[in-house]
Amino acid sequence: MYDKRISDEISEGDLKTIIKAGTKIKGNISGNNEVHIEGELQGNVKLDTLLFLGKNAKLKGKVEANNVVVEGKLEGDIFAKNMIELRATANFNGRVICKHIAIEEGAYFHGEVKMEDGQNLTPMYFKEKRKNLKKK
Repeated sequence: MYDKRISDEISEGDLKTIIKAGTKIKGNISGNNEVHIEGELQGNVKLDTLLFLGKNAKLKGKVEANNVVVEGKLEGDIFAKNMIELRATANFNGRVICKHIAIEEGAYFHGEVKMEDGQNLTPMYFKEKRKNLKKK
């Protein structure tokens, strides 16, 4: 069990592209810097690093990235070389291929998860931070 999120490993000074809320893009994005989306994208994303979809983000298309964090809405397939995080506000509809996946309580997931290269899928969980939960 892991207690670390993808974003915990990213420093504030890292280079990134930010697509702010209210921005709508039709087309594809590719590159080797982190991309943070708060707006809307209809198209495919191919990155060598992290794709971060904020709470208000909407993406319809195919995603290929090293790591993917989803807080908003994503409709399409995700191929992550390493890890995918679906946070509590995530709304995902599609297929996932990855080495590791973490789905936070409250996230909506409709689709399927496949393991990469025949390796066992390694589920990862967020550490429970709520207090006074009675275990059965």
